[in-house]
Amino acid sequence: MYIRPVKENDLDALFLFLRQSKTELTSLPKNKNSLAEKIAQSSASENFQELADWHRCLMVLYDPVNDTIAGISGLEREKSCAPHYIIDQTNKCLRFSTAAVSPIKLGSLLIHEEYRNYGLGGLLSKARFLYLANFSHPIADHIHAELRGWVDNNGRSLFWEKISSSFYDGSFSSIDQYRGTHPEIFFESHIAAHNIPFFLIEDDVKQVIGTVHKDTENAKRMLEKEGFTHTDCVDILDGGPILKSTLKNVFTIKKSSLFSVSTNRENEKISETWMISNIKVNGFRAGIYPAAHRSGHLYVHPQTLAALELDPDDLVRAVPKNAAHQR
Repeated sequence: MYIRPVKENDLDALFLFLRQSKTELTSLPKNKNSLAEKIAQSSASENFQELADWHRCLMVLYDPVNDTIAGISGLEREKSCAPHYIIDQTNKCLRFSTAAVSPIKLGSLLIHEEYRNYGLGGLLSKARFLYLANFSHPIADHIHAELRGWVDNNGRSLFWEKISSSFYDGSFSSIDQYRGTHPEIFFESHIAAHNIPFFLIEDDVKQVIGTVHKDTENAKRMLEKEGFTHTDCVDILDGGPILKSTLKNVFTIKKSSLFSVSTNRENEKISETWMISNIKVNGFRAGIYPAAHRSGHLYVHPQTLAALELDPDDLVRAVPKNAAHQR
């Protein structure tokens, strides 16, 4: 199993993966034309010449044994129009804003149910930080993540039902999918640029503003361990929280190091587990593998070199798996 950038011939497999998932991703709607555009944009960004030419990176968790896509995660450059609410305690309102929270946004994190509980969800999330660390010049000073907002046991979003639904013509799912498929048109034609005074918000809604969907709890905890902190910004449709960190303080980036990689001695047992990537932006690969650290070198199995498209003595970026789960 390893992480690699999405390829244009992944379209059918990725579309099937998204259609079969019960989870909706705003950033990757279940729309084949929109998905094809985002895959093409990710592929084009691999070959950027200037940082301004980089717009998106979609990574897939690839299972070579079954030749299947088992997960997806991504990064994208934030649009200049990035609508959200700011919890404004001074003016006692949810204040509408279109200012970018940060230049780069995490998103599109989803893993197939059969591949959960093996540390692969963490790999999907953290591999993005190893990728960002490979840029010769930092792509941004800050990075943020928008998390799905709270819903009750029946899947009802109080924030949507009692606030946002008043401003949009359609269901939450249809509006959210439209936002992901046509963000510019959504901003120009559908956005409800209103401040919401606190006194108009019912108490039960106030209690869930900035809290997450139960399926997003693990992602939130993982980001918090990485050093992300809660902002005063929330999503305009479901009131979900927006977390932010300086890029240099992201834990996986801080704890990662460069090593020369070699194959281990024949029949030598390796007891440590590391998260390892090559040091490429174009052609990035990452995975969780056994590795032994000795004198500035990582010793790995030959299969690891093949999976990461490495030769002996190449440099890798790596962090011990246990360190990646602790602050």
